[in-house]
Amino acid sequence: MVDKMMQNKDMHGESSKTTPPLRSTALQDLIRSYETRYRFSISFRTSLISDSQEIFSWQSDMRRPAASLMKLFVLGALAEEIASGNYDARQKLTVHTFVGGSGLLKYVGTPIVLALEELAHFMLAYSDNSATNQLIEILTVDRVNEFINKIGAHNTKMIVQMMPTKAHGLKDYNHTTADDILLFYKGLSNGFPKSVHLGCVPLCRKFFVASQPSFLNTMTFFTSDVQMRCLKGVAKHNFLSLGKYVYALLSTFRGKRLTKNVAHNRIMAQKSATDKTIFHDSCAVRLGNDFLCVVCLIQCDEGNFYKPLTKRYRAARRLLRRIGKIALNEFTNESGGVTENEK
Repeated sequence: MVDKMMQNKDMHGESSKTTPPLRSTALQDLIRSYETRYRFSISFRTSLISDSQEIFSWQSDMRRPAASLMKLFVLGALAEEIASGNYDARQKLTVHTFVGGSGLLKYVGTPIVLALEELAHFMLAYSDNSATNQLIEILTVDRVNEFINKIGAHNTKMIVQMMPTKAHGLKDYNHTTADDILLFYKGLSNGFPKSVHLGCVPLCRKFFVASQPSFLNTMTFFTSDVQMRCLKGVAKHNFLSLGKYVYALLSTFRGKRLTKNVAHNRIMAQKSATDKTIFHDSCAVRLGNDFLCVVCLIQCDEGNFYKPLTKRYRAARRLLRRIGKIALNEFTNESGGVTENEK
């Protein structure tokens, strides 16, 4: 199975262009060892924004299920619509449909009125599928794909909203590549193509800043208007889920991956994704006047990544933390390398 993974084909079995080898021996050895030992198929890419030649990549053009990484492009489409004046960030909507998977709104159990900017906050801070679907409903799947095409992410496509059911009868599903995710972060750092509204970048950055862990401390939990409204909704209409809601809220950033060794104020943006067979992470980190972008996509048919206690879940989480540390060291020599205890 490992040999099959290494044939550099995408998830549909289509041939993929040849990607340059990793210029870091440490990263190359690490990725190969995890592919062999845990039967992972890994895509990886990292680059400094100011120097596009400083690239480390591994099967970075291979299509993977996108899962929650698709929320990056939903954010881009939303920010462009707001910047263009088609929507107001404070425009309020009633969330009436709740889906499973990640997020907090599913615990409310009753329709709740939220502004677009609040929905964006739930989508980024808590990877909330219900909030994301509400945004996709007003934007449309076609509008999200329009933004994807504008920025040149040609191997990324949204097929359906988050958490589709069997009733959708899908023959394909939302997919992306490490190259396309890095392309989004580069646009967020240096600006998207001219076809994208100029106001899109500052709005995206604003939404990401509001979603960072430093804004999600205990004081925010007790004083944020939107959090109090959600908390009251859970307590009133779905009291049995109150404990689950509070636990999900307070543990949102417990599982930091690539950015484990990075201070919160240096993270411009980050987005992870977990599904039964995938374990992804991505980030853009400030390095002086530059940005380091890191994207790692892990796929394994036997992964069972929904269960945190499984061997492969722990291995994937450990791998991402080590990759983040090594990548930072390659460019800055400030992470101190990998210790024996992390191997």
